[in-house]
Amino acid sequence: MATSPESSAWRTALIVEPSQFNRMGLRHLCRRVGCERILEEEDAAGALATLSAELVDLVLVAWELPDQGGATLVRRLRARNRQHPPVVVVVDDQMDKPALVSAIKAGAAGRLARPWDPEHLEHILREAAPPERRADATE
Repeated sequence: MATSPESSAWRTALIVEPSQFNRMGLRHLCRRVGCERILEEEDAAGALATLSAELVDLVLVAWELPDQGGATLVRRLRARNRQHPPVVVVVDDQMDKPALVSAIKAGAAGRLARPWDPEHLEHILREAAPPERRADATE
């Protein structure tokens, strides 16, 4: 399992996805990019509860969830911890351009579509990393 130096700064990931099959694939992807701890939730309510109790570096979130979706959830995820906001990456295969623009405006760092590519996720993480994480990751 190869990981880039940049990805080693992403210690805890939260996967928010209703499909167990998709969560399994995303869990594998998180491991490939070097996440040390991976938490999972099926819906927005669970994700917000987890973020209240855990310090999370990265959130991979389905754009459509049973209880909430879209830009509102991305904004809420980013706002949970203003001192250490997680990087939020939207996972969606059928997102149109207006929805992608909405996600980015709400604070998403990028979008992943199938087939999920660890190199694409690493690129998003490199671009989204705040300077202090970039410095930590290159030591």
